[in-house]
Amino acid sequence: MPLDKKFAAYQLLRELDAVTSSIMNQVVYGRMGDLSWKETQALHRDIFEKWMSFAATLDSPDLYGLRPQGSRDTGSDEVKPG
Repeated sequence: MPLDKKFAAYQLLRELDAVTSSIMNQVVYGRMGDLSWKETQALHRDIFEKWMSFAATLDSPDLYGLRPQGSRDTGSDEVKPG
């Protein structure tokens, strides 16, 4: 993955982690239901959507060699004879 994409992923995941931690903190301390809770939920949703949009642009790595040979570029699950 190019360095600029790695940095973008890092930044988005940091934002998502921070807002997730904030939500968990509000749950633990019983601060659900007020305006702050609703704002934090909306922020979490927004950041999560940004992450998902970004993640959709990434090539999925074939970490375990499970992808059939013919599907790397075509998106096809068909295995080409060898």
